[in-house]
Amino acid sequence: MYVIVLARWFACTVVLCVVCTTTLQAGACGYSHCWGAVAVAPDGAAARSSGLRTAHQAWKRANRACGGKCKVIEPFSDGCGAIVTDRDQAAWPGFAGTRDGAIAEATASCAWSPGRGCRVRIWACSR
Repeated sequence: MYVIVLARWFACTVVLCVVCTTTLQAGACGYSHCWGAVAVAPDGAAARSSGLRTAHQAWKRANRACGGKCKVIEPFSDGCGAIVTDRDQAAWPGFAGTRDGAIAEATASCAWSPGRGCRVRIWACSR
């Protein structure tokens, strides 16, 4: 009898460990889309968020991180985002599957701006 109870306890423990481990591997955003956001404010502040379940959560967290003063907030999912600004503080977002790709896209857009002087202000990836 003792052996059967011990065997059942061990089997339940193994199942519980597998369930817990699988949930932890999914991350904060679970198995669906994982959201992030990049943001810049007129005073030069920049903020990011990542690993969130919805675009709204990512937007809110990035806005809160720059004190509610962000003029540009760009959410994205399952990839990376970047914001490049020119000398006139115009913001140019870029999105791609990698950090380098997002920065390259934002920089290419900014290169056509009259203000020039493009520089990377912030980048983030959703996971």
